[in-house]
Amino acid sequence: MPNVNDKQVRKSGPYKYRLTINNKHTPYFFTDNSQGDDTGFASIYTVGGTAYATRVGQGFN
Repeated sequence: MPNVNDKQVRKSGPYKYRLTINNKHTPYFFTDNSQGDDTGFASIYTVGGTAYATRVGQGFN
């Protein structure tokens, strides 16, 4: 996968590469007008050292 750091741990076989997924346990609030509401909730995690966020809920006005 581009921009994701994986590590080769074997020369062959189904478990040739290792990819680290790290849940940062960092929920945050953000302004979100796309859902008709003013607040959204998301959580941060990393996959192979690249940061991503997942929307986990819709908030309040």
